[in-house]
Amino acid sequence: MKAKSTLIKFFILNAFMFLSCNMVHPVTPAFLKSLALPDFVFGLAFSAMSITNFLFSPFWGRLTDTIGRIRSIGFSLTGYALSQYLFMISNSEFMVILSRLTSGLFAGGFLVGCMAYLADITDDKHRAKYTAYYVAFGSVSASMGYLLGGFIGDYSIHATFITQVVFLLFSALMYRLLLKDEVVKPVKLNRQELIRSANPFLFFVQAKSIMTMPLFVFLITIFLTGVAISDYDNALNYYLTSDLEFPTSYNGIMKAVMGLIGLIANFTINQWLVKHTEGRKSIVAILMMCGILLLIASSTIGLIPFLLWNILFYTFNTMSLPIQQALIVEGQSDGSSNGLLYGIFNSVKSLGMIVGPLIAGFSYEIESILPFIIAGFVFFLSAGIAVVNYFQYKKPETSVK
Repeated sequence: MKAKSTLIKFFILNAFMFLSCNMVHPVTPAFLKSLALPDFVFGLAFSAMSITNFLFSPFWGRLTDTIGRIRSIGFSLTGYALSQYLFMISNSEFMVILSRLTSGLFAGGFLVGCMAYLADITDDKHRAKYTAYYVAFGSVSASMGYLLGGFIGDYSIHATFITQVVFLLFSALMYRLLLKDEVVKPVKLNRQELIRSANPFLFFVQAKSIMTMPLFVFLITIFLTGVAISDYDNALNYYLTSDLEFPTSYNGIMKAVMGLIGLIANFTINQWLVKHTEGRKSIVAILMMCGILLLIASSTIGLIPFLLWNILFYTFNTMSLPIQQALIVEGQSDGSSNGLLYGIFNSVKSLGMIVGPLIAGFSYEIESILPFIIAGFVFFLSAGIAVVNYFQYKKPETSVK
């Protein structure tokens, strides 16, 4: 367990990073509508970003194991900033998709790097608690990014993009200056082996020493959760702007409220769950509640009830991620494979985030409330598979080594 000062600096930098990364989201629907693009493009664009996130997450995971987490985070944040500038100057569907593909390529670097760095500086006893803090601070920081970006967007959409680019570059610099690489046992790979690691479909081969059937089934729940969450997030973001005709600041306020509630839930309910329940049992109940609340929200008449049910859903949704992130490395005696495991985690989640936005975009064309209904049923499916996974891990011979 590293010194508290390292954890504090990491959480502060991580909070600023998440704020920066999420500033453009509340203005994206308005930006795409200003280009007179079809409604489904909002889902297609996010899916494009998720495709390259999926493709390169194992590569980033292996790279962080090799050169260190902090160097990877700094480099990928710089690349993401340049990709967001490319998104800002896009004036066609082709340019939008190209810029989203580039953004996804670099996003995997800091997402995987930060998760692996947190695993490096915490032990098994404290990891679940600090992972919950990580997600909680990330959630509220992302919400503050939504809020700030939304209000700037009321003045100028392009000003939101420029502010984000500057913040991202500053964030990359601060990571390099204030934190030290903490790779537990650096993995030595030559350039050819690193390039081979960029193939996401080889992650089962790369992780053959730790891959078990229960872990494989657990990854299916990660995929389905990624589908449901990304379906919901993209649909809600567009729904608030297109159907409800909220200004970008209202979009930011809605997300900020959700983030604040999520923060409270992670510091109260989630901490109680970590101390008093089994993670694999808790995740079943949380995923089930997410499905129930989404179906209730989608059948609710009236704006205020719809928003309230969505806020309650978001509370449970926020609690799912830290539990899943802690479970992926549960039982690892040393940290030499943390980067690989989180690369696999992020890659599988990103694969779900390819499918989810496409479902959101094309089902939105049929009926604007349909994406929420589909997401609810996907949560039910994920909960059912999590039940099977719980009983798999109850068997002693299936524990991860």
